[in-house]
Amino acid sequence: MNIDIITNKNGKGIFDRKAWIDESNDLFMSAKILRKESERNRVLLEENTGRRDNIWEYADVVSSTQKTSRLLLGYAFEMLLKSAVLLMNLGASKKTLESRFHFYSHKLDSMAKDLMLDLTSKEFDLLNMASDDIRFNARYPIGIVNYDHYINKINEKRRNLGDEEMFNNMISLYGKIKSIVVRFDRDVNNCADFNVFRGRCFTLFMRSGGGLRSRAIVFFSAVVSAENKNKKYVKKSLESECKGLSVFYTFFWDEFDFFEDTGKILRELPDD
Repeated sequence: MNIDIITNKNGKGIFDRKAWIDESNDLFMSAKILRKESERNRVLLEENTGRRDNIWEYADVVSSTQKTSRLLLGYAFEMLLKSAVLLMNLGASKKTLESRFHFYSHKLDSMAKDLMLDLTSKEFDLLNMASDDIRFNARYPIGIVNYDHYINKINEKRRNLGDEEMFNNMISLYGKIKSIVVRFDRDVNNCADFNVFRGRCFTLFMRSGGGLRSRAIVFFSAVVSAENKNKKYVKKSLESECKGLSVFYTFFWDEFDFFEDTGKILRELPDD
């Protein structure tokens, strides 16, 4: 079986983990610069209160930079987490990896949970806030609300986006997550191990170590019936085709999460 799978050696663009991290760094730096500009104009606004010259310009800059700094920071989180999602799913096909990115979309908390990041409930709350920023809070006008409550909603949104303590907490959380994510597969004491078996009826890609839970991805050929698409069949086939070398793949068998790559999605593989 000749399957076009993505590995850490042949990935380019969105299939290159470093590219996601680089994009995340750019967005993170831009978010911090915009926030500094917001603070500078807030000071100018206070100093010029009561004057006509430039006061509305200062106010507009404060409002816009508070919003866009939060938006870019949210995207920085997303790029960072998706760099790890890519690593977690190495061995899948291009279309399947693209579908995984689309599946997570802006759901930062879902990515963090699936990556098993050690975060507190308050830190997950911040990730949820960053997700809201990307989806609508820092991106779109306020949705349909009761007219009498519209001004209150506007003011609530501005207070939220202008909350300096919340922004700084998000900055700290980004640093914490980055310190974890960039170590995946880069820690000399816990390097990832990749093994590929190309059999008569399936291709098996196994990734272990590197700081992530072990994952195995199977591509079945058309001759394999639906009832045989399970872990038991794969293991028996390995033992039959590899004989003594099968232990190379099966020694830590129970530590792996198994998925079938259908060419579009990853489907969890049953035991038997």
